[in-house]
Amino acid sequence: MSGDGSEQTRLTDNPAYDEFPGWSPEGDQIIFDSNRSGKYQIYIMDEDGSNVKRVRTSDRDDAIASWHPLNDKVIFESREDEQAYQVFRMDADGKNAVQLTFTEARNVRPRWSPDGSQVVFISARDGQPEIYVMNSDGTDQRRLTSGFGLVNSPSWSADGKWIVFNADRSGNFDLYLMPLEGPVTYQLTDNPADDFHAVWQP
Repeated sequence: MSGDGSEQTRLTDNPAYDEFPGWSPEGDQIIFDSNRSGKYQIYIMDEDGSNVKRVRTSDRDDAIASWHPLNDKVIFESREDEQAYQVFRMDADGKNAVQLTFTEARNVRPRWSPDGSQVVFISARDGQPEIYVMNSDGTDQRRLTSGFGLVNSPSWSADGKWIVFNADRSGNFDLYLMPLEGPVTYQLTDNPADDFHAVWQP
């Protein structure tokens, strides 16, 4: 749809789940995941919904992909059977998949920083979900949050200096804002309803 909510157009028509869409750097393709093959897999289609292609053939569950803002790399979460999800990187054509996290706990919801040099993600390696950040090659993995309860859906600011996320620290899910460097955190919403999945304007 247009930025003002007009011209809403249906792009997929499938009895399976199609979810977590994201734009290519050029804005002419959309990446998403779907369980139309029986497992969750990553697909790419043109911006009008045509030319739907499965990115890679795999026996794993691949989901929640994020396209690199500047090139043809994709970051995503993947698991084999009932193992915990881990973060992977691959080419947009499905080749050269590389695993970036290696923990018994799950690592999910990866998102590139605006310049593509870092990845923010959720990991439960310390017993409960927390927000982590790492370099795009998987090095220097470090924890950013503590004491927020359940956290989810981190999203970068356009300058790469801030991360917005949701957490249930107040008893229900609200939106919070924190700088990438520094302990200060701001609560953005305070509502008895749950607030989720904030996304920054480019």
